[in-house]
Amino acid sequence: MLNLAPIKARLAAATPGPWSVAEIGGFQTTGLKEDDELIVNAPADLAALVAEVERLRAKVAELEADADSSEALDDAIWEGCFGPMSGEWGGANAKA
Repeated sequence: MLNLAPIKARLAAATPGPWSVAEIGGFQTTGLKEDDELIVNAPADLAALVAEVERLRAKVAELEADADSSEALDDAIWEGCFGPMSGEWGGANAKA
């Protein structure tokens, strides 16, 4: 699981911007270490956040599919034991 604490700390430490960049000794800098830390880590932070969102979306889709399968199985078991479901107790396959 992605550790959000360092990303949140960099966001909290940085100034709100907008930032300007100056070249000092051949290096580009905003002049504030905290802002530079945020900028330097942005590509890795964004890649990690995108990967985490994709992982969570896949997990949600898996859980939704499991829930649908479970409901269909419950309905099949009920119908096998008690016959077709109808009315307000009908579950996913209820017939009015």
